[in-house]
Amino acid sequence: WEQLGALHEAGVHLGAHTCTHPKLTTLTGDALEREIVASKQRLALELGVDAKTFAYPYGAVSPTARDVVARSFQFGCTTRLAALASEEDPAMLPRLDSYYLRSPDALDGWGSRRFRMRLGLFAGARSVRSARRRIDPRRGRPERREDRPALPRPLHPHGP
Repeated sequence: WEQLGALHEAGVHLGAHTCTHPKLTTLTGDALEREIVASKQRLALELGVDAKTFAYPYGAVSPTARDVVARSFQFGCTTRLAALASEEDPAMLPRLDSYYLRSPDALDGWGSRRFRMRLGLFAGARSVRSARRRIDPRRGRPERREDRPALPRPLHPHGP
């Protein structure tokens, strides 16, 4: 809490992200409400921060979670990769993932049609990778030694 307080005093905006980082689509009722609202209350209690923003853990959002966030925060941030549009639901804002913005010219043409198309391509590729992982969870991850097939033993040149 001390480090978060120092960041806040240095001008860093602090938002909420639940108390125990569950996938919100797995919770209902009081448990869902508690995870979202108590994270805001804890920031207020510990640091005197009135959190205005909320980030959905894993980007997992249910309609009920969205409604709780809309009642409790000014903005909610998903993991949907897209540029912000004027018609966005304030409780379901997309984000620009810095992973895709690493090159020095990544923000050139900010807001242009080309920039939005580029983001769309990144988002599409991310969706394909995510779908492949749902089908085969090991896909897209480095191969582990124990996952490799055993190599046949070499034949000795002078017999077995």
